[in-house]
Amino acid sequence: MDTKPVSAHGGAIRDRVEMAPGRGPIVKQWLVLTVVTAALTALFAYAQLPATPLLAGTVSAAALALLSREPSVLPSSMIQVAQCVLGVYLVTLVSRDQLVGVFAQLPWIIAGAMATLLVSAVGGIVLHRVHHVGSRTAILASIAGGSTSMTALAKDVGGDASIVASLQYLRVIAVTLSLPAVVYLLSSGVSSDTGVSSVVDTHHMSFRDLAVIAAVASAGYALGRVVRVPSAALLGPMILGLALEIAGVIPQFQLPGYVAMLAFVVIGWQAGIKFTVDTVKKIAAMLPTATVLIVVLVMMSCMIGWLLATLNGWSVLDGYLALSPGGIYVATETSSNYGGDVAIVTVAQVTRIFLITLLTPLAAALLSRRSSRTRDKVTTSTQAP
Repeated sequence: MDTKPVSAHGGAIRDRVEMAPGRGPIVKQWLVLTVVTAALTALFAYAQLPATPLLAGTVSAAALALLSREPSVLPSSMIQVAQCVLGVYLVTLVSRDQLVGVFAQLPWIIAGAMATLLVSAVGGIVLHRVHHVGSRTAILASIAGGSTSMTALAKDVGGDASIVASLQYLRVIAVTLSLPAVVYLLSSGVSSDTGVSSVVDTHHMSFRDLAVIAAVASAGYALGRVVRVPSAALLGPMILGLALEIAGVIPQFQLPGYVAMLAFVVIGWQAGIKFTVDTVKKIAAMLPTATVLIVVLVMMSCMIGWLLATLNGWSVLDGYLALSPGGIYVATETSSNYGGDVAIVTVAQVTRIFLITLLTPLAAALLSRRSSRTRDKVTTSTQAP
């Protein structure tokens, strides 16, 4: 398969989707994926599961990937457009007053994010000790968040990028699939709007809305690329939009619900499509340990979220979603579905992503130096008379 490499900074890449020998026409693969996703979306909506489009996209792509019936690669342009759309969409879910109010709680948010990152790092150490995986690979594979950037970083520091990617997407899929049960336990029977948030206009989009959305998305993405913001396609438009909203520069605008729904489906496909038979074979021996570590991570995130919720007067569900190791997409959409404080969840998730981006390279560098020193000691002792 001829596929150009993916840029670590989310640059414009032209991935060519080609079918593997004997896997059927690519049009049929896309048709099957679309039909299965639509059916699961309807089923999950009927069952009132949270973040229905994202969950349906993830499950359908993962199931078809295991059966080798899915398109082998998603076009990077499709993923970047979906991320830009969701970056702008998240801006529509919060108000200026909500954002200003969250900043007073930022120290608690940083402390909670640091605690969950510490828990996931400990999980990496356990993975390293139990399965004798390289320390850099184990830590990067276990960090809760930034699956794409962790994979790129693994290549830079000499880790096994395939193991990192496999375990990162396993975490994303597992946390996403466990979300209905976690929400049921933490929401105290609060009903949900299982589609894209009802506050979004699902009927039409005015020319003014289209102009604002296009301007914020394109300018935010460009700025994100220039300053090398992690996940520039998502965080660039989101951060720019939130900053402009706080400053009162841009008018209120709406994004049609069906547009956001399609974007969530694409993000779900992005995660699920990675879960192939080859991926399972690659991490088969580590699956039991990795699964236990994911369960522990979810439980610890619940406990830390409960503590933050108690101290700050948040709902317990928002406390967990603010620190959810499943990613910003599922966390913010679920909070919106359940009438939670999306501003808290959004700011907390963005803070977590930036902490990961800042701290993980430092940790990887320290591990790399430690490994080099260990190898030098072993070499010296071997050569000694």
